[in-house]
Amino acid sequence: MYVNLVPSALELVWPLNMQTVLPTPDTLGRTVIVFRTGSWLPEVCGLDEVFRSQVLILEHVVRVPVTQLRGVAAVVDCAGLSMTHAYYLTPTHIRRMISVIQEVFPLRFKALHFVNEPSIFDWVFSLIKPFLSETIKGRLHFHGEDLSSLHQHVPPQHLPQELGGEAGPMDNSTLVQNLRKHEDYFREHFSYGFETCEEPGRTGTMMEAVSDMGSLIGSYYRRMCID
Repeated sequence: MYVNLVPSALELVWPLNMQTVLPTPDTLGRTVIVFRTGSWLPEVCGLDEVFRSQVLILEHVVRVPVTQLRGVAAVVDCAGLSMTHAYYLTPTHIRRMISVIQEVFPLRFKALHFVNEPSIFDWVFSLIKPFLSETIKGRLHFHGEDLSSLHQHVPPQHLPQELGGEAGPMDNSTLVQNLRKHEDYFREHFSYGFETCEEPGRTGTMMEAVSDMGSLIGSYYRRMCID
């Protein structure tokens, strides 16, 4: 999962334009990450690759001191979310993603905004909810199709037009360019403290792998004061 975790290894993901980081913060000064679930095409790249790309983006934004202090606000656009996507969302994937948000990554998720939730969202969220801490549950915002509600938290002039914003169509090209520019940094960073075992008989749970990831990232940021 975390072997060869560099931008060049995820070239199938970036053209889908699923994720971006807004150039300006939300109303509370937090870095805003946008994720569009409906843009994911399972026939193009797997959920593991999407997850790997998210880890890279988080690693990219956490290097900014103000993000370390104020945290991140995520906007999840659920337009286009379908049973085809939900089919690939196994308990293993859910536990892995939630562990990164709640336990592993040295970054505070201060708000998670969901918009354009289709009918299937309730079922998907029922799978996710049992894994969420009370703290994270208290930071969830469900806006439905009321984008004006979202705009109270993230000014529309900073949002892409897909989210009722004034910043033009969503475009991840600047983000991807910045990620590629730091290819060597990611290659070196993720080489510390994590060993790959190629033995076919190796045993271990996915949560143990996630724990390894936490040790890797946590040791790097131990000097930072992040709650």
